[in-house]
Amino acid sequence: MKHIVVATHNPGKMKEFRYILRHWNVELMSLEDLGLDEIDILEDGDTFLDNARIKVETLRQFTRDPILSDDSGLCISALDGRPGIHSSRFGGRAPYSVKRKLLVRELEDKEDRSAHFICAAALLIGEKLYTAEGIVRGEISKEDIGDKGFGYDSIFYYPPLKKTFGQMEMEEKHSLSHRYEALKALEEIVRREDPDFLG
Repeated sequence: MKHIVVATHNPGKMKEFRYILRHWNVELMSLEDLGLDEIDILEDGDTFLDNARIKVETLRQFTRDPILSDDSGLCISALDGRPGIHSSRFGGRAPYSVKRKLLVRELEDKEDRSAHFICAAALLIGEKLYTAEGIVRGEISKEDIGDKGFGYDSIFYYPPLKKTFGQMEMEEKHSLSHRYEALKALEEIVRREDPDFLG
């Protein structure tokens, strides 16, 4: 079975990758699985896609296995798209419970609460790089709702289902999430251009 190294230290994200890609005939390996848990990748790109590329290109010096990465974030209309590519760094080293409160507070006097999650995914096979993006649109709730998911999930309200991502079971979230959409698009490209890779 082929191995794919996933460029993340985030256990919640790793869990999502394994669930979404469970039908791929591959074994997903975390950085910790490879003993790379100390590696710190400088994500200094101008876009989500830039950062996804930086991750796979940095890891290429440590492994010849295929490498999968993503960069994702929350973009809020009334905040001119913030926190955007700085979503993980917003609020410094504070826990996400604090980061969420900071964002909700910034929106207290805003009528427009629209927002979207975006995910840019990159898969490096040999020297060939495949990329795709996915977006899911919603709103920012006025408080944390739900204890599932991670990051900003519990303040991201998805109107069609009348619940936040923090209220969704994994099966539900990953039939519509930004990460699902990006990886689905990525799979379509790989199956078209390298049909033997996924078996």
